[in-house]
Amino acid sequence: MNKKLAHKLKQKKKTDSLTTLDSFMTEAVHNTLTAQTKYFMLDGSAEGVHDLRIALRKLRAYLSFAALLYSVESQEYWKNILQSWSVRTAEIRELDVLQDEWSKAGSLLNIDSLQDPLNGYLLKHRNNLLALFSESLQTGKLTEDLQAFLFWILNEKTQVKEDSWQSYTDWRLKKWLKNLRQQLKNIDIMDNEAIHRLRIKCKKNRYILEWYSRTRKDQKAARIATVLKQLQDYLGDIHDLEPEVELLNKLGGNAQESELLKEIALLSGWQAKRAYDAFQAFSAQGKDSYCTLVLEK
Repeated sequence: MNKKLAHKLKQKKKTDSLTTLDSFMTEAVHNTLTAQTKYFMLDGSAEGVHDLRIALRKLRAYLSFAALLYSVESQEYWKNILQSWSVRTAEIRELDVLQDEWSKAGSLLNIDSLQDPLNGYLLKHRNNLLALFSESLQTGKLTEDLQAFLFWILNEKTQVKEDSWQSYTDWRLKKWLKNLRQQLKNIDIMDNEAIHRLRIKCKKNRYILEWYSRTRKDQKAARIATVLKQLQDYLGDIHDLEPEVELLNKLGGNAQESELLKEIALLSGWQAKRAYDAFQAFSAQGKDSYCTLVLEK
């Protein structure tokens, strides 16, 4: 930990129960357990999968935000555990997005065969993946991992006292936003991997800003979070074209039915139009404009 951070941590500030390190992390664990319960209640629907993915992503963002206060080995171990659960839902979520977009395309393009064959083909593949994921959840392993993670959080020796947690969060958020602005300033919009990294950073910053604005009653943080939501949506539509088309090509690789292949081509074109529109919207707004809006705390 550098001297600047150490100096910040020495500044004593009164905090309430919502702004302690333990409560910060505990809230994220609780939300993930709640999302898992909702997943079962919704029987693995698109909404249930999406909410669980968001909860896991927020938990990882919270851990990343507080990472400097834990040992490197321990927090890296838990980051990998949580990441492994997110990875298991990635393709399910991609299929949900494709199904939703195919439904929109069918409505606007008057595709008579919307329900057959592509929609059924996507649904069949999704159900196969979902069955495997649901089986892994039903073993209770995610619950066990989250409980073990919470036990570690509450018992791990950290480098912060409760009355210096606010000082740490102020310093850390300012640092994160500064790094985000720099990454945005230097982004090459034609580099898909760079877009993906920036999108991830937008999400992490937004989750923390939403927490910060709620617990500190900070309207400026809330406005920045709204800006980042728009930015991440544009970046998502631009970046996701490549993996979505790859997935469609993989699914249709052994297909012999001409109608299915035609619909895969139509959906690929539809997704390309979404990516183009997002690119145009991002360009019209301008990255310099976003840099100006994403102000340092």
